[in-house]
Parts: sequence; C-alpha cells; structure tokens
Amino acid sequence: MSDWINIKTTADGFTALHFTSFKGNTLLCDLLLKYGADIAAKNNYGINVMHVAAQGDQPITLYYFKQKGVDIRSRDNRGSTPMHWACYSKSEVALIYLLAWVRPTQLDD
Repeated sequence: MSDWINIKTTADGFTALHFTSFKGNTLLCDLLLKYGADIAAKNNYGINVMHVAAQGDQPITLYYFKQKGVDIRSRDNRGSTPMHWACYSKSEVALIYLLAWVRPTQLDD
C-alpha cells in the first residue's frame, strides 16, 4: 500500500501527503502516515511537507510535522526554507509560527 500512497504527480512530483499538508488536514496526514506515506518525500523541486504547509498558511500542519521531527529550516533545491515560502505566499499566520520557533541567531543561516 505504501507504493500507492507515495505515488507522485507526473508534472511536479507532489504526493498525497504534500496536498494534505497544504490543506491543513492533520487527520488525513495521520491516516496517510499510518499506511506508509513517506514523511520525508520531496517533489521535483525539493519541496517537502513543511514548505507546502507554509505556502498554504497552515500552522496546524507546520506544528504537526515539527512534532514529528521534520526540520523547519529544511531547504528546497533553490535553498528556500518554509519561512521563505511563507513570505513568498503571503502566509502571515504560518510566518508568525515559523518566526516563533527560530532563535534570532538562526535567521542568518
């Protein structure tokens, strides 16, 4: 079943877990992970679940995946972090959450 759950979209390589993260559906995230979804999956551009949660302005999924150990400072193929994506997407609530989790000295990295 994990093969089916981890199928990626043809054009960009998004998984079902990416889409549920973007929409903020933690119940579906739980279900997908229970059946073998890859929490570390990246699309063709290196975007993971934290990046898409930030794009979707979904602090609930940011928090959910942070609790599961996904790095809030992870970088995609262009070096962008979830914080970059929150700014780019005008995701104010997600940005506030991300800023609250990062010490000022870490912003330079």
